[in-house]
Amino acid sequence: MTSTPTETVYAPLTVPRDLRTFAQHNVGLLAEVVECSGLAGRSRVWRLTNRQGDRWYLKQHPSVKMHSREVAAYAQWTIALGPGRAPQLRAADPALSAIVVSPVPGEVVHGRSLRGADEREVHRQLGALLRSFHYAAPGRPAVAGCPSLGEVERKLATARPHLRRGDEVLIREFASRLITLVPLPHVPTHGDAQLRNALWDDRRRQLALIDFERAAYAPAVRDMIRLEYGCWDHRPDLREAFYEGYGRVLTAMETEALHAMAALDALSGIAWGPGAGDREVVERAYRTLTRLRVNI
Repeated sequence: MTSTPTETVYAPLTVPRDLRTFAQHNVGLLAEVVECSGLAGRSRVWRLTNRQGDRWYLKQHPSVKMHSREVAAYAQWTIALGPGRAPQLRAADPALSAIVVSPVPGEVVHGRSLRGADEREVHRQLGALLRSFHYAAPGRPAVAGCPSLGEVERKLATARPHLRRGDEVLIREFASRLITLVPLPHVPTHGDAQLRNALWDDRRRQLALIDFERAAYAPAVRDMIRLEYGCWDHRPDLREAFYEGYGRVLTAMETEALHAMAALDALSGIAWGPGAGDREVVERAYRTLTRLRVNI
């Protein structure tokens, strides 16, 4: 894990007392605390430095579900990525929905300007890492990709003031289409695979993944949605590099599922993003729906 571009340095006492006690019990007395939290509604994160100069990250999840998912991912799946490719779990407290993890080398890729060769290498390694993650445990039998139509309706009600003309019809069409698609096997997935959660170490030319709070069994294509409809827009070279690292391209059935799942991901972004002030998520959602109109 690494810090965001805007950091605030606090004295250790400004961390909530219960979290501070949890952290110091596991890493020792604190000398410095830097808050690295992102937008409202997401996990709170602090970079800790103890009195011996060792660094750790303290993270408090916004829900028990996210806490359980990240702890399980560290316990079962991240080891498949290899040394230095993901943080290591130091401690977890279910009552606080909090964890302490080690840092990994590198800086967040999102927002960085990389040379062409390095940029393609980032995506090649990202493909290789996600392949390893998808094979970190035995797959589970194919499960129907049927979304909860009630959940779709609830999100539509929230998103409706921000939807453009035709968006609701488009989303409903893809939700219905997902119900009829041939079910895909479920594998361990990261759940939020995007450049915000990838760290690039210039010296080693090595990529690492962070933030596993959405990790869960799902179709493998779940991890391509925010790439295909994000940083791969108008960048076929990055898509090609990713699938080179991944070892294969998507099947026709996976591609169909990718489109349908992307529509629901866009709905989630439009339902959540305005309230959280995340313009980037909302703009990506609109771009996704615009692209999906050609696949209807």
